[in-house]
Amino acid sequence: MPVYPSVPAGHAQADIMRELMRKARELLQQPPPDTFLGRSTHEPFADPPSGVLWLAKRRELQERR
Repeated sequence: MPVYPSVPAGHAQADIMRELMRKARELLQQPPPDTFLGRSTHEPFADPPSGVLWLAKRRELQERR
C-alpha cells in the first residue's frame, strides 16, 4: 500500500495550485476597491433657518397656497 499519491495525481494537484496562485497574483495586482471612506460624496445640508423670521416666512408661503 503506497503512502504517497502516485505521480499523475501529484501533477494534477500541482496544476491546481499553480492556477490558484496565478489567480491570487492577478487579484493582488489590482488596485484596492473604492469604499467611499474619507471621501466626500456631497456637500452637507445647510442648517434649517430658525426663529421668528422663519416662522413668519413659512406662514406667508402657506397663505399663498
